[in-house]
Amino acid sequence: TGAEIRFLRVEMGMSQKRLADSLGVDEQSVSLWERTKRRPAIAAERMLRLLYLERMDGTTKVAELIAQWNDTDRQEDELRRVFEDTEHGWRLAA
Repeated sequence: TGAEIRFLRVEMGMSQKRLADSLGVDEQSVSLWERTKRRPAIAAERMLRLLYLERMDGTTKVAELIAQWNDTDRQEDELRRVFEDTEHGWRLAA
């Protein structure tokens, strides 16, 4: 339920933004889940429960792995460049 998702998030001391980043969704999705306007995908729901159980157990291996994935994704986004063909040759697109 939305109340359960909010409870788990608050118990872990996470903002909606931080939870969204950890689950690979946007902040609005977490908000909609908590207001029971939308249900999370099964994978996101399982990951949320795994993060919660991990937090209660005192280990952080999954959270660290997710943080590494997010860092890798950000680095790849920064490396992607879009070029356009102009009459003066190729240039970096705005």
